[in-house]
Amino acid sequence: MRIGIFTDSYNREEPSGVFNAIYYLRKGLEEKGHEVFIFSPGTKKQKENAEERTFYFTSAHFKEYPDFRIAVFPFLNTTNIVKKLDLDIIHIVAVGTMGIAGIKTAETLNIPKIATIPIIPQRLIESMLSNSVKEMVEKLALKYLRWFYNHFETVTCPSE
Repeated sequence: MRIGIFTDSYNREEPSGVFNAIYYLRKGLEEKGHEVFIFSPGTKKQKENAEERTFYFTSAHFKEYPDFRIAVFPFLNTTNIVKKLDLDIIHIVAVGTMGIAGIKTAETLNIPKIATIPIIPQRLIESMLSNSVKEMVEKLALKYLRWFYNHFETVTCPSE
């Protein structure tokens, strides 16, 4: 199977929990004979030193959460790349622009898609918001996450 994983964080130089989860998922899938392609925001340096089957997209620093970057308009590029790769499924582990690009790409190319919420949803919201604005935008963040994950028939999520 040819699998595309869309993520907001895949930095080998400064690995986060999300990076580690995706890295070991990729490794396990590849050991079973699957081809796995990573789509992530990245820096110019990451683009230049990208490992095989990893695509980094122009991005901006996300001030509130330093492990993550925001891809700047990755939508057209991801669709063209995925079409050339002839992927069988798209697995989205992102709620930012890479996640939206994954949804759009899968729907445009009629490719099945699944999602994983990388951390418990309430912690995801808390990690996205500073305390000064938390109460004001928490409801909006919950609406966004509901809208986002309603695009999928299958969503996996950690639990305590």
